[in-house]
Amino acid sequence: MIKELREEQVPRKELDRVFSSYDEQRGYPRKLDEVKQAQGNVYGARDFLSDLRERDRPQGTPAAVLNALSD
Repeated sequence: MIKELREEQVPRKELDRVFSSYDEQRGYPRKLDEVKQAQGNVYGARDFLSDLRERDRPQGTPAAVLNALSD
């Protein structure tokens, strides 16, 4: 019985490697939230709306005309 248990036992280094992988995966959402928050502080709602306007603007339309129309 003891022999069977020792044969089925996983080495400690292997367990450490697997568990460290789990710990890293658990940290990803937190890191992602930090990046999103930092980006939100730099890239605000005004910039987002400006980018949407630029993307939706037809090619060849002068920016001054569109800005006059939006005001």
